[in-house]
Amino acid sequence: MLDASLDYIQTIRDRPVWRPIPEDVRAILEDASLPEGSRSLIDVCHDVLTYILPYPRGNTHPRYWGWVKNEGTVGGVLADMITSAINPNSSGGFFHSGYLLERAVIDWMRQVFGFPKMKNGGLLVSGTSMATIMSIATARRRAIVNIREVGLANGPQLIAYASTEVHGCVIKALELLGLGSKALHLIPTDDNFRIKIDELKVAIRDDRDKGLVPFCIIGNA
Repeated sequence: MLDASLDYIQTIRDRPVWRPIPEDVRAILEDASLPEGSRSLIDVCHDVLTYILPYPRGNTHPRYWGWVKNEGTVGGVLADMITSAINPNSSGGFFHSGYLLERAVIDWMRQVFGFPKMKNGGLLVSGTSMATIMSIATARRRAIVNIREVGLANGPQLIAYASTEVHGCVIKALELLGLGSKALHLIPTDDNFRIKIDELKVAIRDDRDKGLVPFCIIGNA
């Protein structure tokens, strides 16, 4: 599988960006019954190479220009391999190397963005959607300090703000965190898709007059 992964990356330019999944392959993947017994890794690897590897989304291809999906790299293959081999977890604190490495990477990010040095500097997450959830949860905790004890039921109605160009993961995060999609007030943009600051200020002032509590402004680029 390692050889197949490296070969796939090295020859990616010779492949089409995307290939439609043949109906027979689709049927095999969709209609597979629950296995009643074990299979050898050789058989499993054969199926992966035959039915899965040839038909990806295509975002690892250099001519894939849709959205902002990241590509596959040799470094990523090796990192995933060693990560799976040692299977690190969050327990143990300073007693395992993975924890120390995570803290180092977080501190690098702190330096890149010019944040002040803190004892608890951050958290590595799986991607943008999870980062959005964590960021809004942090802002929510700042607005309601004791939210972990009292919850949202009897608290103020929190309001977040973003431009009409904001990503859909923001609404999903608000829903998941119990704030609801109506907690997001969308602000129009100008001809360059920049949020209209004057209208943002008016919206915040009006919401405060209504007894609502602005707690978060979400930017996007």
